[in-house]
Amino acid sequence: MNQDTIALLVYRLVVLLCGFGSIVMGYRLFRVGVFEKAGELKANWGGRSLLLKAAAPGTFFALFGSAIIAITVWKGFIIESSKPVGYAATGAQVGAGAQGEASEFQNALRAALEGRPLNETQKNAIAAGLGLVETHRGAAK
Repeated sequence: MNQDTIALLVYRLVVLLCGFGSIVMGYRLFRVGVFEKAGELKANWGGRSLLLKAAAPGTFFALFGSAIIAITVWKGFIIESSKPVGYAATGAQVGAGAQGEASEFQNALRAALEGRPLNETQKNAIAAGLGLVETHRGAAK
């Protein structure tokens, strides 16, 4: 497991423990016998609403902890990873600055990204542009 996976796992476990701790504290308030009116809770979402009046403090702790756990479980556990790609040459770097080869590289790359089949010239242009093959330039006199 990589470092990001471990960090996400620890984060989720800490959130779940906080929710569980809140529920336990609410339960302990009920066991001790604290039943004074703590206030009221109003919540609206969409066309629905929730109204809780004259509730004991333990009720609020238990609802808060339950909400934390429900949201954590509902969100799920998603791990996305990506690997860095190799060095990609820009148009100015391809073919020692040759504009014709740069546009050839770009056109070949665009065709590959669109899923079109590549001919040998396009394959060679991509390989040269990515530095996978050595290209030598010489001028004939």
